Amino acid sequence: MRGKGIPFLNEKGTGDLIVKVMVEIPRKLSRAQRELVGQLAESLAVDNKPASPSLIEKMKDLFN
Repeated sequence: MRGKGIPFLNEKGTGDLIVKVMVEIPRKLSRAQRELVGQLAESLAVDNKPASPSLIEKMKDLFN
């Protein structure tokens, strides 16, 4: 984020803020965990589903 970092030493202005986000997605969920995720999805007002299937999903459908 340009200009959102710490101030330069003995100078005017600020440096850039570099952010690294690491997301860990579980591969297997228990039944209770799946239910909780479903409840969370129902409570969110935002539609988090992709508008169109990805290329990989299209390839999976082609071979199934």
